[in-house]
Amino acid sequence: MTDAAMSPPCEPPAMPEARTNGARLLVASGARATEDLLFELLEPLVAAARKDVFLLAKPVRIVVSSRSLRDHVSAQIPRRLGAAVAGVEVQTLQRVAREVVERSHEPARPGEALIPMLVRAAARREPLLARDLGALEDGFGAVLGSVRDLIDAGRLAEAGEAIDEALSGLPFGAASLGRARALVRVGVAVSAELEALGIDSRASLLSRAYEALRRAPARALPQRAVLVHGFADATGVATDLIEALVRECGAIVLLDRPPDPADPTRPDLGCAFSERFTARIASAAGGVDDAPRGTTPGEIHLLEAAGIAAEVRGVAQRIRSLLD
Repeated sequence: MTDAAMSPPCEPPAMPEARTNGARLLVASGARATEDLLFELLEPLVAAARKDVFLLAKPVRIVVSSRSLRDHVSAQIPRRLGAAVAGVEVQTLQRVAREVVERSHEPARPGEALIPMLVRAAARREPLLARDLGALEDGFGAVLGSVRDLIDAGRLAEAGEAIDEALSGLPFGAASLGRARALVRVGVAVSAELEALGIDSRASLLSRAYEALRRAPARALPQRAVLVHGFADATGVATDLIEALVRECGAIVLLDRPPDPADPTRPDLGCAFSERFTARIASAAGGVDDAPRGTTPGEIHLLEAAGIAAEVRGVAQRIRSLLD
């Protein structure tokens, strides 16, 4: 593993001059600091609506990365702001996409639940996958995650041939290369079948929302402010939609870049995986604003235990002592 002291920190690239629509990319250090920053931005928006109820005609939208984060932020709003709050909607990116499509008078095409069945059927038609997985109980279910990732990347039907060609240039063994090519063929087949059936995958819904938002942002997504929270990375089409929220709606994106636990003055080496996402959003927002918050550096504790059960018990006892 690369030594932390020898690795350069994850610095954002130089960006163009800031845009004028209020869009920003704010980088905070740690999950708690990012959440604190979210509520620092939300509090004056809520206070303004309490003084002028006509502002409630357009909601403040908090766009989050998952349903669990949506539930958490929704629960924190009354706790942090001290009262019930009107005019704030906490939505996943998928829910925002569906609303944008519906507001654009395009038909919603649900059917995500069919994708596992279509993936298994397409995988069964691949001789190599059928040989390796057919005898296992729900063996074809093992490819579902990989095929979903390919579909969620977007435009698979057009890119399938190029992906297959790129795979041939990689240093894979014959068996690994054959399986990888089979997975791509399964993804292409499922994408084509979804289109023929008129069903939206997550990727196609996000793509349709992206196009609708670019055509008519004010009609597609009425809003007073958009705060994007909880994303460190995203698939290609999800990043497209977040970028459109920044460019067309002036969204403020909050990015958590946690510190290295061993050296709080440096960003964690894990932030490298989000560099492409960060660069695209920063380009749309006109730059990166660091928003450091004074969080107490974490401590590293080591636990030696005789087996997993003892390790879990030790961690639970440590948590109990901290709560006490």
